[in-house]
Amino acid sequence: MPIIDYCMTPANRHDADALVPLLLSMEANKTISKVGDFYGDNAYFTAKNKRWLSFYEKQCKFHSKEETGKVPKDPCSAKRKSHIRSKVESTFGILNKNHNFGRTEVRNIKNVRIDTCLIFTSWNHFFLLSYLIDRFEDHISLRK
Repeated sequence: MPIIDYCMTPANRHDADALVPLLLSMEANKTISKVGDFYGDNAYFTAKNKRWLSFYEKQCKFHSKEETGKVPKDPCSAKRKSHIRSKVESTFGILNKNHNFGRTEVRNIKNVRIDTCLIFTSWNHFFLLSYLIDRFEDHISLRK
């Protein structure tokens, strides 16, 4: 799946704080209409994030605290959400394993943003090229 937008925050910020800047960036770049549902772990399951998603008329499919933990109340719902989330999370595993895009070797957030932008642009080029030459499984999967 291609990467259409992202938001980078310093490591000392909580994950839940990254959703609103991402939504604003997606609105500014006119990519928000390309996304229907938002999936994430229970770190994103906050009242503020749910209000922002409802403002943009997007479905909130974040894991709730009731779906996770040692004794989940609704394990089937959590399993469905995790299955879809794994498609998104696997992109980063594929970047690391197949294309050697692991840790960044640069310092300070400005340089990390540039490095990440180049990596995501390269990913989208791999994605498009694999589709055009009909070799999708060779480049866009964890299989080698």
